[in-house]
Amino acid sequence: MKQKIVIKLGNGDKRYSSKAMKIAAGVSGVESMTLLGESKDRIMVIGAGIDAVSLTKCMRKKLGSAELISLVAIGDNETEEEKIQAIIQYPKSQVINIPCGALLLM
Repeated sequence: MKQKIVIKLGNGDKRYSSKAMKIAAGVSGVESMTLLGESKDRIMVIGAGIDAVSLTKCMRKKLGSAELISLVAIGDNETEEEKIQAIIQYPKSQVINIPCGALLLM
C-alpha cells in the first residue's frame, strides 16, 4: 500500500535538504520525494513498503535532527470489484493431449 511520509529536517539549509534527498532516494520502495515549506525544511516521501520510523532514524543519524510529522496511507484508485474482475478475466490453464500420452499445461 502506498503511503505519504512527511519528515521535518533540523533546518532549511540547502546542504541538509540535499543530503535528506539522497538518503530518501536510497530507500527501497520510494517513488517520489519533494521538499516542502518556504525554507525547504520538510521532505515528503511517497512510496510503497517504506518503514517511516527507520527512515526518520537514518535521517536523524546522518543530519543531526529529523522529526516524523505525518504518515498517511494513500488508497489505490482501483476498487475491489475491479480487482476481482481482473482476476476473473485472467486466462485459465489449458490441458492439451500430446500423441505420446504426456500432458502439457499452458
